[in-house]
Amino acid sequence: MYPLVEQWLERRENQKDFCSFHRLPLAVFAYWLRKYREEEAAGENGGERKFAALSVRQEAALGPVVEFPDGVKVQLSGTPSASYLRELAGQC
Repeated sequence: MYPLVEQWLERRENQKDFCSFHRLPLAVFAYWLRKYREEEAAGENGGERKFAALSVRQEAALGPVVEFPDGVKVQLSGTPSASYLRELAGQC
């Protein structure tokens, strides 16, 4: 989500229009914007950005499951390419 937040910060267009164009709920964007600003502020105060480690495992006959450290699981269908998984991880 940070790339979208950074894109919005560069353009400074209306949040509602930006979210509509990207088919993103406004509340979801507001959450990630807040997280982005909190991490940026922490970075300015000597903190560092936090990155979450992901684990990907194959479930029988369903497709891989991406499991985040906080317990959230994303079930994928089929067998995605490694580049797709990298892109998915980059959106977090």
